[in-house]
Formats: sequence, C-alpha cells, structure tokens
Amino acid sequence: MNLDKDIKKIRIGISSCLIGQKVRYDGGSKHDRYLTETLGNYFDWVPICPEVEIGLGTPRPSLRYERVNGEVRLLQPKTELDLTEKMSKFSEKKINILKKMDIYGYILKSRSPSCGMERV
Repeated sequence: MNLDKDIKKIRIGISSCLIGQKVRYDGGSKHDRYLTETLGNYFDWVPICPEVEIGLGTPRPSLRYERVNGEVRLLQPKTELDLTEKMSKFSEKKINILKKMDIYGYILKSRSPSCGMERV
C-alpha cells in the first residue's frame, strides 16, 4: 500500500505563472520549483490567470491601476485600453466557479495587477 497515493491532495488556487505556465506580460513565467516539485506532492493546483482568461495574449503590454476621475481603473497604458469592466465581469463569474471547486486557499503572484494584493 502506497500511502502517498491514498491521500487526497488539498485543492489550492494558484497564479498560473507560478507553476511554470508562460502567461506573463513578457511571455514568460515565474515558475517556483518549490511549489511544483515539493508542495505539488500535497496540493492539487487550480491555475488561474485573469489576464489570459479575459483574452489577453502573451506577450502583451503591461497593465496597471490608475485613478481616473476619482475612480480606480485597470488600464493598459501603451494601448490606452481600459479593462476594468471586462476584468470585473470575469472576476464575478470566476469567483462563482471557484466557490464550487472545494478550494482551501490561494497562492497568488505578488505585484501582479490581477493577482497581487498590494503594491500593484
């Protein structure tokens, strides 16, 4: 009996770039081998990349938050594209999907405009 195979992995949402998917604005990833090679033995990753999931390609112009007329907007400065509404609609739908997936937590890429929690 192999105990490792008998144990159900814990489902965790994760920024796709952290598990090696080339989804970043520069066409690369931020692969973290500790996450994939060590913690991956215990966790079932649910990859998430909001930028790609709303249809942005890779590579792509970078995004950033800017205050416009007192409101925070998600903008692609190089193209002057405002992605605020598109990202908001995607987020509402994605949250409902993720709620049904029995996810126990999230590991998010810091300083990402769509995943980071501060300094984005």
